[in-house]
Parts: sequence; structure tokens; C-alpha cells
Amino acid sequence: MVLIFFGTLAQSKAGIFYVMDTYFNTFWIWMPISEGGAKVPVFPGGYLIGTVLIVNLIAAHFTRFKFTIKKIGLWLIHFGLIMLLIGGLLTSVFQVETRMLLNEQESKNYSINERLTELVFITSHDDELDQVVSISEGQLSTGKIFRLDELPFDVHVEKFYPNSVLERADNPGESIGATDGLGKGFKVSGRKPFISDDQGNIVTALIDLKKEGESLWFGIESDKHES
Repeated sequence: MVLIFFGTLAQSKAGIFYVMDTYFNTFWIWMPISEGGAKVPVFPGGYLIGTVLIVNLIAAHFTRFKFTIKKIGLWLIHFGLIMLLIGGLLTSVFQVETRMLLNEQESKNYSINERLTELVFITSHDDELDQVVSISEGQLSTGKIFRLDELPFDVHVEKFYPNSVLERADNPGESIGATDGLGKGFKVSGRKPFISDDQGNIVTALIDLKKEGESLWFGIESDKHES
């Protein structure tokens, strides 16, 4: 009840997805203790409490309850509760919510998850086949280098912003120095990620593609502007 109370209270300032990930779809509720990102657990999360409840119910039936016709109702209620908890856990772990927007007579072979961002490289081999290599947002961080067998170059993440402000540079000195694409005219600054469902984060990465140490391309990749 304490978890449900504080989780519901948090929705007055945060969106449902942030609250679910912070309070319920986790083993612990974490509190930041420094600006550097260090956190400490302060209260059990939904996963831990649900697991304890399932173990407690199963253990109680094996140690305290005996199956009789008179107690079949109790057994059915507890069995339903266990299935409800397990179902909620499996749903939160494996569910994938995406959407596909189609205009009249339009066809697509992909759908979009608005909460997740990927850095994607697409190589067209012919009219029917594309090779797709993706790097998830969770793997991206400033200074990280990806050397993938599927790509003929290394991917250097010079800067990564979970949320950012993209603005056109007033003069060339303010630009990020991109060699191609829209990034040539933009400057980027980071800002604190939004937690409300009404505001979307602009995930941005400054990418340098290198081969044998030589830069082939440097620019911005963002879920709002692509270069």
C-alpha cells in the first residue's frame, strides 16, 4: 500500500511511464545522492514486493494449508492472485508497444516505439533487401566506440545527450563542426530529461565515423533532426 500511495502521488508531477519504471517495474526505488549519477536504494520496488508475495503465498500453501473441498475457494483465490502477479511481471518485462502510421494506400515494414531511440545504419543492397545495423539508446554514452563487423567503419560517440536543445548557429564558430548534413548549421546543448508524458526528450548524439583513424563523417544524429 505504501508503494502504491507514493507511486500514485508521483503521477502529479511525472508521467505514467516514468512512474512505472521508477516505482513498479524495478526491484528497488533509487534515490540520487550526487549530481554525478550515484544512487542508493531507499525502498523495495514492485518487482521485489511482487516476488516476495508470490513466494509467501506458495510457501503458505505447502506449509499451512491442506487441500480440501471446503477450502477450494481459498485455493482458487490464491491461485488467481499468483497468476495475476506473474502475468503482470511477464507483461512488464516482455511487452512491446509500437505504432504504425499509414496514409491511404501506403505500406510500411516497420513500426515505431516512441519511447525508445536507436542509432541505425541502413545499407541498401537492392530494391528488396536492406541491411540494418542498430545501436540502442541504452548502449550510447559519451566517448564510447563501436567496432561492428557489419560496418566498414568505427562509430565514435563524441557526445551523447539523453535530452537536448538543437538550435541553428548564428555564426560558424557556434556550430558543432559537422562535415555534412543538417549538423553543419546547428549547435547542441544538453538539458535535464523530461519525466512528463506531455514532453518528449530530444535524444541527440554527435557521431564521428572513422576508418583506420581517419574521420569519414562527423555530424548530428537526433530523433528530431537527422543528418
